[in-house]
Amino acid sequence: MPGSLLDNANNETQTIFKFIAKNEYKKLGQYLEKSGNGVNVVDIEESRQYTALTFAAFKNHTKCFRILYEHGCRFNLTLDKNKKPMAKLLQIWADRLTDE
Repeated sequence: MPGSLLDNANNETQTIFKFIAKNEYKKLGQYLEKSGNGVNVVDIEESRQYTALTFAAFKNHTKCFRILYEHGCRFNLTLDKNKKPMAKLLQIWADRLTDE
């Protein structure tokens, strides 16, 4: 969509953020389940620098938040090459600053 905060985002990021924006948690879960570890929900963000997790929290979409959290813990945070403790990785992901 022209003028959208996702104008420069790839299709995967646009899809995930649209599911979150509309609170389509079932579609989000199915999309991520199909992708397995192919989607790194920890690293994707939109132009204001909201990660998918922080955007779900901002929208107060708790089911989307839970799906993202579980996917990130299961597939993305366990792949950290620096061997940081899981709690620290979660804190870094949740506390990432936005431009607001």
